[in-house]
Amino acid sequence: MSWAVKKRDVDPSCRAARAAGLAAPARRERRVRAGFTLIELMVVVAIIGIAMATALPSMQQAMRDSRTQRAAVTFINDFREARSRATMRGRAHILKVEILAGFARVEIIEGDTNSCRLSNWNVPPSRSIYLERDWGDPATRTSEMTFTALAPAGNYMEYCFTPIGKMFFRTTPGGTFFGDGSFGVATGTGGFVYTVGNNIVTATVTRRVFVPLGGVARLAP
Repeated sequence: MSWAVKKRDVDPSCRAARAAGLAAPARRERRVRAGFTLIELMVVVAIIGIAMATALPSMQQAMRDSRTQRAAVTFINDFREARSRATMRGRAHILKVEILAGFARVEIIEGDTNSCRLSNWNVPPSRSIYLERDWGDPATRTSEMTFTALAPAGNYMEYCFTPIGKMFFRTTPGGTFFGDGSFGVATGTGGFVYTVGNNIVTATVTRRVFVPLGGVARLAP
């Protein structure tokens, strides 16, 4: 009877050592990876701090610029909204802009006729307020954004849009509407100009909004 002897797998290095009459090599110890030293961590923290201190002013400037841009675009869209609603609803609409120490209030009011001059704008319910927007705190009249009327200079203006897209304007509540562009021609702009700026920082971040005599407001260079 023959017995089959199954040889156990032996590490080649052990077999070579035994053949040479040497002791088998000891098992390799698992290497433990060392962590960061305190000095290395301090250097990394210092680099991050320097990078943030360098980038923070640029980030803040970009955020202020973005807020100013959004405010100017919103202001422009208010003009477009009043104009499009007048066409859609077949009634005259007023966009009222009131500025006091930089604080701005915008209202869109729907008239009771298709005429700017014939609509009763002062007595509810003949008029219907569609939009009221305060740029800041109405109680304190303070705002992060500041609005300034450049042409013509003034704190109050009403722009009236008819269903056929024509624009009239007046500078006092209940006053006479004009449509001949006398204000724009007198200032040499051909329309109305506002600046929208950030009121928090010393370095002024502004956008110009130009309202031509046709009433289609846009950003000006």
